[in-house]
Amino acid sequence: MPIQAIDQAISFLTTPLSRTTVSASALSVLQAHLYAALVALANPSSSRRSSSSSSSGHFEIRLRLASTMPPPECIARACDASGVAWSEWLFLIGGGMGLDLDVNIRHDAVTASFSRAGTPSLGLVTVWQQVSSREQLLVDCK
Repeated sequence: MPIQAIDQAISFLTTPLSRTTVSASALSVLQAHLYAALVALANPSSSRRSSSSSSSGHFEIRLRLASTMPPPECIARACDASGVAWSEWLFLIGGGMGLDLDVNIRHDAVTASFSRAGTPSLGLVTVWQQVSSREQLLVDCK
């Protein structure tokens, strides 16, 4: 299973916390719980199977992070275990501007779309994308 996408998503989501007063140990606990939860969602043999995962290792996990709704269960549990306040984390993820965020974690890419509550997306950002073997060969030959 391609776990690099999950690692990249966790890095994207938790990096804003590393620049605050959140302790390194709390951040580590948060990341570990989030990793376990996302791997379980992506793993087709898991009892909590994602409806879009398959035996080929392809998966898609969508996380809606908004101030008008509770966090997804995987994030709420990670916050509870680590003591990180969800409201503070969401504020930081949104760049301190009150932005909501849709994160799409796929086996081959991680994307994020920011918006203000009740407004269209401000744009899609590719956080990480897997380089295909062909693309890698082209890069290596240059």
